[in-house]
Amino acid sequence: WDPFASMEQIALINNKTCVWGKGVRAAVFGRKCEGWEDRWDGLGTKGEVTDSTVAIVRVKRKDMATWFEGTFSVADAKLASLWAPKYRDGNVHLKSPWHAYPKNQLLWRAVGFAVNRGFADVMMGVGIVEVERDAPSVGEETANELQRRIDDANKSPA
Repeated sequence: WDPFASMEQIALINNKTCVWGKGVRAAVFGRKCEGWEDRWDGLGTKGEVTDSTVAIVRVKRKDMATWFEGTFSVADAKLASLWAPKYRDGNVHLKSPWHAYPKNQLLWRAVGFAVNRGFADVMMGVGIVEVERDAPSVGEETANELQRRIDDANKSPA
């Protein structure tokens, strides 16, 4: 175990401590994981992502008989406005990881759901970088909400 190598897996995203995906696997495997399966259903004939693609991750603890499953689909990504993300001007963000690596992005979301269900005691609230970097900044939301309240207060008669 190399503490400096471990530190490379840690990132701060939106003021939340997170671990890169491969660090999550290391944490889970190093503790209580007995089994890990990941796959994609609904890929095209050449292995490409289609509108029906779903990433599925199953993990099993040593101390439990059940498998914990996490899934994330293209439909889920579209619903969450992650698929073909756009800049504020409306143009598609071609450098987005969702555009460049859609299979990996679907997989890491599924990993997050499976690991949070089965290994919450190992993760202890630490996020996954590949998931958390898509979340809106809490500071931005708070600032926007505060500005709305100030504007509403200024509209009200004194």
